[in-house]
Amino acid sequence: MIDKQKITSKLYMLLVCALLGFAVSVQLKSVQLNNTSPSARYEELQQMYMSEQKKNASLQDQINQMQSTITNYRESIEQTGTTYIGMEQDLLRAENLAGLTDVYGPGVIVTLSDAKNADPNMPAEYFIIHDSDMRSLVNELLAAGAEAISINGERVVSTTAIRCVGPVVIVNNTRSGAPFVIKAIGDSAALENALTMPGGIVSELRNWNIGVTIQKSDRIDMKAYSGSVTFKYVTTAKSKEN
Repeated sequence: MIDKQKITSKLYMLLVCALLGFAVSVQLKSVQLNNTSPSARYEELQQMYMSEQKKNASLQDQINQMQSTITNYRESIEQTGTTYIGMEQDLLRAENLAGLTDVYGPGVIVTLSDAKNADPNMPAEYFIIHDSDMRSLVNELLAAGAEAISINGERVVSTTAIRCVGPVVIVNNTRSGAPFVIKAIGDSAALENALTMPGGIVSELRNWNIGVTIQKSDRIDMKAYSGSVTFKYVTTAKSKEN
């Protein structure tokens, strides 16, 4: 981060040095003039006086330039500082969107459990939670404005894959089984309404006796995504090619 105070202090020191140089120069010449013999010629005194006037004018020009430079530096520092703060805020927003930071906020906590009363005359897979169920639920939360989501502690990001492998579900290459706790940060009322609307995903799951509980919370803490975010094939598109 730019050290505004340090830079400004150095610039003011330059100005002080210039002012001191000006004062010393005037003092020395004053001593020389005072020690001049009364018999010195008027022309010589006049030349010395004009020379000092030129030097003083030159020093004053330097002081004015330094003052102008200090003003420019101050304005530049202030503008750069504002730009830096804006860039820092943009970076933070990007990291939040990418799921790369720990976050917290209000929202809902949804717990999914396999059905306890399965119909023995129907296939067992009808009464357990599948990856498609969780993807549908996550999509509903995102559509309702969820700003951050996690499944059993795994942060959902743009590269998150939710898929079944045998009796378990893999999220971000991490295996987990029921019950599944899905947390979402956002407007808790809007998120709950989106999930419980007639004919929605929760209604469908409950029709198969899948256990679904929805709890609103004033504060949900969520860890950042801890997996790899490197890309091998994606290249940033440029507006102009060289």
